Amino acid sequence: MSGSGAVVVTGAGGFIGRRLVEALLRRGHEVHGWRRADVELGDAVAVSKAMAAVGPSTVFHLASSGVLPQHQTEDCIARDEAMTANVIAAMPAGAVLVQAGSMAEYGHAGRLAESNVALPSSLYGRAKLASTHCAMHAGAARGLRVRVARIFGAWGPGEQAGRLIPTLIDKLGRGEPVALSDGTQRRDFIHVDDICRLLLRLAEIDADEPVIVNIGTGVAVSVRQACERIARALGAPAELLHFNATPRRATDEALLEADTTRLIALLGEAPPQRLLDDDDARLRTALLSSVTG
Repeated sequence: MSGSGAVVVTGAGGFIGRRLVEALLRRGHEVHGWRRADVELGDAVAVSKAMAAVGPSTVFHLASSGVLPQHQTEDCIARDEAMTANVIAAMPAGAVLVQAGSMAEYGHAGRLAESNVALPSSLYGRAKLASTHCAMHAGAARGLRVRVARIFGAWGPGEQAGRLIPTLIDKLGRGEPVALSDGTQRRDFIHVDDICRLLLRLAEIDADEPVIVNIGTGVAVSVRQACERIARALGAPAELLHFNATPRRATDEALLEADTTRLIALLGEAPPQRLLDDDDARLRTALLSSVTG
């Protein structure tokens, strides 16, 4: 993606969206970050007017009803699909659409490849899959160059308080114990800056056919290993990590790991698993910036 042509980022007020807007601005792009207060994506007329005023060459569609349980109501599937359809209908023909998908679309555990059947079990996953289908079919029918990025365990600057890593940083930093499950579940944690870099690169690939690509490191880490590594990097006693203090949720899958074969074929690389970084200072900087960033 060259410096020419306007870029729209929907969901610009969200965790990944804010960081992506910053990355685009650093590269010198003309960026239009759309938040809920800026453009109501459920209003086809409003989207059409806003898109016509910009005429973007690329749209990063990150907006959704949200991953939080209180946002996962039965109407979120139709709502997310409608938002995606409105964005697609308003985009200039030939533009690039980078659609944010999710590992939740697969609906099962394992090392997950894009060729796997997607049978999401959560409302969030079903809403994401509905948006993926819309992008792949309606987007292609309109002559858009479509890339769906199925994002795995995002963490980093701006991550919501209460999630695992911000909770660890907060409690360990205050010398407080952290109640955890057994920690044997393995997750493909990927830093938000690595996600943004890959989204930007996906927008640049020379491919006219729509494509779905996993965005992960390809290296899952157990929650126990991640917690112990974070504690060490922060200089906190491992005794503050109270494993087996809370039960595992029934929906907490044993393994969620990205098969990165397609990602490597398209971009020539998979990002690093930063939680396996042996450099305490470097990991500590990444961890602390995830709170203050």
